[in-house]
Amino acid sequence: MSDFAKKWSQEYDKNFQSLKGKDSPKGAEIDAVTKSAAPLLKALTAIDKIDPAKKSAGKEREKACAELEKEAKNFTTAAAKFSKAIDEAVKKTSKTASKGAYRALKSLRAQLNDLNARMEQHLSDAAKTGNAGDAKKGGDDAKPLKALGQFSTAVKTAATKVKVGVQTIKSTPTPATYNEVMKEAGKKYTKLFTDLLKLSKDSKCPAEVKTLLKGLDKHSADLAAYGGGNKSTAPKAASEKEVLALLKSFVKVLKETYAYAEKVQEYLKKNKTK
Repeated sequence: MSDFAKKWSQEYDKNFQSLKGKDSPKGAEIDAVTKSAAPLLKALTAIDKIDPAKKSAGKEREKACAELEKEAKNFTTAAAKFSKAIDEAVKKTSKTASKGAYRALKSLRAQLNDLNARMEQHLSDAAKTGNAGDAKKGGDDAKPLKALGQFSTAVKTAATKVKVGVQTIKSTPTPATYNEVMKEAGKKYTKLFTDLLKLSKDSKCPAEVKTLLKGLDKHSADLAAYGGGNKSTAPKAASEKEVLALLKSFVKVLKETYAYAEKVQEYLKKNKTK
């Protein structure tokens, strides 16, 4: 079963004290954030209790999928309200006078983006439950296209996690924070693009896709450096300035490589995977 509620509660509780801290603004905007948190947690708790994969195939599984779809709509509504509340609070919160609250709000906004991406993946996986036995279509020629579909789905989640990590490092620019983010989020993101680069060299990869990915190889060195190489960790003695410099360089790589992911996503809208 999923554990969305538990993970979200941990992230929310981590930032809640800052929202209610001494320097936090006492306006209606902050109250709206805390008020809209309850419905979101309720929706996540309901989703966590539903697991179509554990139901017998047939009507039981169809019923579970229908229940999940219903709760997913509740989540979407709750997440939208929470998002709106946070965005309004960010506008009204001073970066300097209420530094702690501002960082907490930005962190929660990034965490919400991550939650939305993970939920999208979860619902996609649930929809596919029970389809593993379907006949394969297209043979070997369809493998690269299928791999592109898997990349397109996974990269959304990976990119969102990295963005959350970037905000975390900006909030606490220490070597320890940088290393923790890069060990998980950074490594997963760079591996996806390293695999995409390999796929672009596959003889069975569609020519049109090869054209779309032309130029990605110029980022291979950076992908290796941030994916486990010399830029994947910051020295223990690194200053705040040095950590932020590493981060700035990484963000540049993120922007330039994700442009290729967007090309893949556009291509797949017209060329569905099987």
